[in-house]
Amino acid sequence: MKKFKLAVTVMTLGLALSACGTSGNANKKSSSSSESSTSTKTTTKSQAKISGLTKDKNPKYKVGSCVKMSATHMAGMKGAKATVVGVYQTKLYEVNFKSTKTNKMVKNHKWITKNELGGDHKSYHVGEKITLLTNHMAGMEGAHGTITAVNPGPAYEVNFTPTTGGKMVKNHKWLAQDELYK
Repeated sequence: MKKFKLAVTVMTLGLALSACGTSGNANKKSSSSSESSTSTKTTTKSQAKISGLTKDKNPKYKVGSCVKMSATHMAGMKGAKATVVGVYQTKLYEVNFKSTKTNKMVKNHKWITKNELGGDHKSYHVGEKITLLTNHMAGMEGAHGTITAVNPGPAYEVNFTPTTGGKMVKNHKWLAQDELYK
């Protein structure tokens, strides 16, 4: 029965991804790199498993939904079509931190969840000092910083192809609900 459910889920996501095609963006070549020291996000195998978070049972945008993004966390994100691949009941935190790679301050990084922060808090507050346990971007893991904003959530994880062209970004973490629209 588990194999059947898995097969149905894979097929559903496959259809959803094809339905949220890039409508021509895949053929565009980017004249500038979408990577910068403060906006490049990576997803590794260690991040693929979401631990300590509860799936949202009744999100506005369900897993498999085709959405557009208004977020500007990365180049090529605003206006891009995306497929929701995960939704979790958790607060989202915007942070300032000092990169362990460049030693420079990264300001207003969106978003981090509580399980990606050092400590055993159920919730964090603006101004609170934190240690980052995630590697959304180079120089983040182990960095020290401060909470600068709190969003009530939920936290969305998406797959999308940047409007600037290039490869699909898979399992992008995180987007707030108000950064997505139909």
